[in-house]
Amino acid sequence: RDTIMLFRKQSEESDDFTIDDWDTPDVDEYYNTILHNQAMKVMSNLILLSNEASFSRYPCNDLVPSLLNIMKDAACQPQEAYHACRCLGAILQMKYSTRDELLRNDALDIFEKTQLVGKCSHLLLEEESERIINSLIC
Repeated sequence: RDTIMLFRKQSEESDDFTIDDWDTPDVDEYYNTILHNQAMKVMSNLILLSNEASFSRYPCNDLVPSLLNIMKDAACQPQEAYHACRCLGAILQMKYSTRDELLRNDALDIFEKTQLVGKCSHLLLEEESERIINSLIC
């Protein structure tokens, strides 16, 4: 953090900057957002590449509700919601019991809202949400 200065506040008295002038919470939040987005991308790719046999060995009881919570925040973080949507779509294809869990958690409403967010700001999110809505309805 000492060598990379992304966000700094300019001192009113001079043009010099000190470590006290840095807005470190913004830096931390920025990096946390980037890292979380990258982790979601890796997880979605991992789930998409795994097969049903390897995926069913690991319990994912907390995974589906966590992904749904990310989807609920789609208006603020559409890219992360897109990766969560990809994960849920892949899980839905591999495990039929996930469909029942999604329907119990009112996921249809969540996916409809993310589809609307996608229409406004993220085409891939819209398409992925629509695909999952169709698979939940059928």
